[in-house]
Amino acid sequence: MQKIIISLLLLTLLQNPYNTHKALAQSFAEEYWNNGEVTLQEDEGSTVLKGKIKYNLSENLVQFIDENGNIQTLTARKVLFFKFNDAKNMVERQFYTLPYTLNVNSDYKTPIFFELLLEGQPYSLLCREKLITQTVQNPNYPYSPYGINTPFLTQNVIKNDYFLLNFYDDGSYRLKPFEDRKTLMLVLADREEQIKEHIKVNKLQPEIKSHVISIITYYNSIKQ
Repeated sequence: MQKIIISLLLLTLLQNPYNTHKALAQSFAEEYWNNGEVTLQEDEGSTVLKGKIKYNLSENLVQFIDENGNIQTLTARKVLFFKFNDAKNMVERQFYTLPYTLNVNSDYKTPIFFELLLEGQPYSLLCREKLITQTVQNPNYPYSPYGINTPFLTQNVIKNDYFLLNFYDDGSYRLKPFEDRKTLMLVLADREEQIKEHIKVNKLQPEIKSHVISIITYYNSIKQ
């Protein structure tokens, strides 16, 4: 972890695995206040704030409640790193700020938050989660015990966008996005057959967060 913190500090100067694919089985952490800490990037070092925090990935904001009950809203430009104990999903989660562009039609990079899922070589695994609405078949139609007699239902699900982070010797880095099995195989093409065998033997699903972590951990091990 220290390696990533040091690398990000240098970049600033220069310029649980858990399954969140299920619709309602997991809580969306953005909706809750959690105990944690925020590390602010400043001209002469960094400052750590400890207390209750809440975050918003779509807006790249962190809110912090100080000991007097005052709420501070911090943008990604001010935040180097934050972590918290996700009480709903029972895991510690860590987020870092990196310059990146989410707009495919632009090369302009802005600071945004990424969750660190795995630190390794050659790749560390990052992700950004979001809440989306999906339409699914009603399994109880037309005899729903709750009176919802429609063939389709809408539900909120958590979707993860994944990124592989590769640091180079000169301190620069590259982020490679992927979103499904096909795009993951393109990124890991130099070990494609081994990865496919690992997925098959262990019955892994690249849509599940803990399974993605397993795949990247295995890839890193065979690249050593």
